[in-house]
Amino acid sequence: MDSFKIIVWNCRGAGNNRFKSNFSDMIRQHRPEIVALLETKVSLQSMGNFFHKMGFTRDISTDPDGRSGGIWILWDPTKVSVFTISINPQVIHAKIQKNGYQDWVLSALYAKPNPRLREILWEGLKEFASSINHPWAAVGDFNDTATAGESRSTGSDTNHGSRRRFTNNINDCNLVDIGSSGPRFTWTNGRQGSANIQKRLDRGLCNEEWRSLFPEGTITTLPRTYSDHNPLLLHLHGNISFIPTNKPFRFEAAWIVDPSFEAIVSNNWNGNNLTDKIVNFSQAANKWNKEVFGNIFRKKRWTLARIHGIQKAQGNVFSHNLFNLEKELISEYNKILAQEELLWFQKSRSQWIVMGERNTRYFHLSTIIRRRKAKISMLKDNNNVWIDDPVMIKDLVQNHFKDLFRYHNDTPGTCLVVNPHKKLSSEDNESLCRPITNAEIWNMAMWD
Repeated sequence: MDSFKIIVWNCRGAGNNRFKSNFSDMIRQHRPEIVALLETKVSLQSMGNFFHKMGFTRDISTDPDGRSGGIWILWDPTKVSVFTISINPQVIHAKIQKNGYQDWVLSALYAKPNPRLREILWEGLKEFASSINHPWAAVGDFNDTATAGESRSTGSDTNHGSRRRFTNNINDCNLVDIGSSGPRFTWTNGRQGSANIQKRLDRGLCNEEWRSLFPEGTITTLPRTYSDHNPLLLHLHGNISFIPTNKPFRFEAAWIVDPSFEAIVSNNWNGNNLTDKIVNFSQAANKWNKEVFGNIFRKKRWTLARIHGIQKAQGNVFSHNLFNLEKELISEYNKILAQEELLWFQKSRSQWIVMGERNTRYFHLSTIIRRRKAKISMLKDNNNVWIDDPVMIKDLVQNHFKDLFRYHNDTPGTCLVVNPHKKLSSEDNESLCRPITNAEIWNMAMWD
């Protein structure tokens, strides 16, 4: 059975470029079939075709009230089908269908901060629970905690009654916590020192039928890099590790974003001729890339892992130094995303870019298409038989060129000399001798 992943995230506002950058990167890393965004604060219509470009061409949504609320469920119809059951400002109930799976119900939920409105939500959930006859999972921001261990602050604990009501509501709906791995808390107020508060407000709940249907189902709390809420990754078959592929070294357009790269150019673009300059610069850039700039993908994974570790550690004991380090790493992470956009822009051979609009997926997709077109998957041998085995294709190509350039004694030798003293015209000579412009250097670095 193939993987089935869903991301549920209180993004605290969609539509700006930083959201798009973080969302796009999260989708590339985890490739979910369904995404639920909470507290979007803008209408889905205002996003244009941003989600369509990423494959999410179907949606169910409830728009925000002014700048508050908003729930969107987005999905790829080639992989899964989603059908609306009911919608209100705090929850969308939808039936999920996929080949090879039993139908089940997903509730994408954003509980209002107002306790009175949350009680209205829970009354509706109790009524829904009594009538449902499918496996059911409710995932989202419940804006409440179940135990004292799900909240940490230096102030006095006065939420005993709220926690008791929350636990009773969960029990009345016959739901259980799916559980999660990763950072202990899913929300922070972002303040420093003794003013810092962290809570586990986001979670997944399910009924007995859902847990029996997906016994390995789990939630991973992903790193928080944009919103004050961590995204939740619901994986119906447990976690699957992603192993990135190695990328060959080239001149990377993303280098120009790094402030220290200018010194590499000015200090190493030297020599008696153009060839010497290129050799000196290439060697210095190669060394700088390995020792300073580093592989963008490895650097991004390393930074994200550090953010994840800090947020997990902050769930145990708050540290002012870790708080400041987390802010620095999140800022660095977003700079890396901008560098990655330039990288994929260069590899895609695209002739245009709109800076600030995160088109990284477009560039990545263009690169994949270009490589796919250039890939040889089948060849005809000398007997006009198609072969698709990689080893046989390799042998066929090697043997062809060996035979092509092999010396044959029975072949009379010929020497064709056509105008051996041909000279360049004065115009060609002038063109070759003129100084090299910065534009020519840029074009060669970007496209060749």
